[in-house]
Amino acid sequence: MPTAPPTPTDYSTGQYVARLTKPLVTGTDDEYRWVRSDWPYAEIPLGPSGGSAFITWAVNTPGQLKIAVDRGLFADIYGAVDWDPGGSGVTYIVPESTTLWLFRNGVPIWAGFLRDIDGDTTSPDITLTAEEFTGSWGDLMLTDDWEVTAADIDVTLDEALARELRAPWMAAHYHAALTGSITATWGRAETRRLKEIIDELALSGDGFEWQQYLAEIGTGAWEARVSVHPVKAGFDYQELTGTTFDIGWGAGTVETATTARYNFSTRGTRTRAVVVGAAGEMAIRDYNEPLGVPRRDLVVNNSTLQSALVIPTAVALVKRNGLPQLTATVTLQVGDFAGGWPFLWLTGTGTDPGCSPVGSRFQVTITDAGQTYDAILRVTTWGIAIDPGAEYLVLDLVQDELAAEGLSLEIQTVV
Repeated sequence: MPTAPPTPTDYSTGQYVARLTKPLVTGTDDEYRWVRSDWPYAEIPLGPSGGSAFITWAVNTPGQLKIAVDRGLFADIYGAVDWDPGGSGVTYIVPESTTLWLFRNGVPIWAGFLRDIDGDTTSPDITLTAEEFTGSWGDLMLTDDWEVTAADIDVTLDEALARELRAPWMAAHYHAALTGSITATWGRAETRRLKEIIDELALSGDGFEWQQYLAEIGTGAWEARVSVHPVKAGFDYQELTGTTFDIGWGAGTVETATTARYNFSTRGTRTRAVVVGAAGEMAIRDYNEPLGVPRRDLVVNNSTLQSALVIPTAVALVKRNGLPQLTATVTLQVGDFAGGWPFLWLTGTGTDPGCSPVGSRFQVTITDAGQTYDAILRVTTWGIAIDPGAEYLVLDLVQDELAAEGLSLEIQTVV
């Protein structure tokens, strides 16, 4: 995780345009051409001069984009580009072989495959749905046997990303070195998908989280790549000095959130974790906060756990499960005004992806109906809603194991 957060200064309202592109898939460079922006395109204006859109980014899962386009404009788009360069005789834009890039103030911030075109003859709009290029990982099956022995995780990840042609091959950028190695055999008879192998790698060693990002590869040309964050993505505003990006609603002053939806629940609360290791050793972690919640045990009996991992595993489990859980979805309006938020998505310089706000932690305080809920929550999904009159950030926030305090530890040995 970074040692210092970025300094967001962009409070301007974004000017958005989407580009539908038709990659020219020829030659031996096919795997790169899917994920580049410098191909014939048609533009879709968004915001005040065009349609509406909703975009999301997340960690370890592909982001989504949904755009509503006036059907007359969509007809003009169809006539602007040769969508059938191979001469197959199609009379429509083909999803999957068409890519969609979203630009904010001239800088691309999202890219992926067009997945769906939805129309309703009673509606004036056509809806386009796209998914980041990483979404194709779940559709790629391993076609040969692959065995690795004490292989470095980053080397194995690079090899995994490069295994298939006619798929969006994306180079990985490592924010820091990954630790640990992996020994595994993935057989083609197991019908393993590329996404499953990457998920397994992400849980190895100290773990990592990944996101798609866009790298500038020349004037006006961009390429999709993978940003790899050791252990966790994002940054913690509360731990790093000089940061005041609190999210609040209902305090009776200028609100930083336009709206807030929340859930406060003990359905998943477990007040004691019991973890049994390979040699029968046991770690018990109790949460001693006097909340009056009855004991609810979470027992993990895993013979593959090594002795050194037992105590940290118990600690992590109760930090995640030992309190009533607060989850929230908040809307924050972008703009340079009282209560306005900066646009925090940071596209890096050149090939550097910079810091992403996805996975970051914020202090969240929600006061509603006489109750005040106060917690450090982690952003799991970072969204942008583009309306004709405004631009909003939409954040999904949850608690995680790095946010809990007040824990005590008791170690017992199984006789």
